[in-house]
Amino acid sequence: MNRGIALLPLALLVAACTGGPGAASSSAPSASSLGAFPTAGVTTFPSQPAFDIEVYDVDGPPVDLLIGGHVVASVPCGGGTKLVPGEAGLPSVPWSLDVRRQGGAILKHFDVTGGGYQMLLVRSDTIALGHFAADGPAPAPSACARWGS
Repeated sequence: MNRGIALLPLALLVAACTGGPGAASSSAPSASSLGAFPTAGVTTFPSQPAFDIEVYDVDGPPVDLLIGGHVVASVPCGGGTKLVPGEAGLPSVPWSLDVRRQGGAILKHFDVTGGGYQMLLVRSDTIALGHFAADGPAPAPSACARWGS
């Protein structure tokens, strides 16, 4: 009798581990479900990688952005916009992108072929296109006043 009582805890432990009455169910996939993949909600990817240009005129002159010689956006000092191929009538890349001072001359030209997300940054008298960690220090409170805006 003592021997049967001693084996009872072991029998209960084995039953719990092998799925006996009251066993917990696992959320892990079973061997039979490993080859099954859900098909609902599958996202397809475009043939071209995502691309856009975020434009920030932090403290430079008001500018017009031209693609192929046509004005596609005007950006005031302290303003910004976003250029996305195929949206708002913009052509697909490659772009011949000019940055022109409003009412003035071309300040900078870029041949844009893609390259993911980029930033066009206008800071005082500098215009740069690329990947930047930040747009630099905040402009002085009257920075745009010198440009008449």
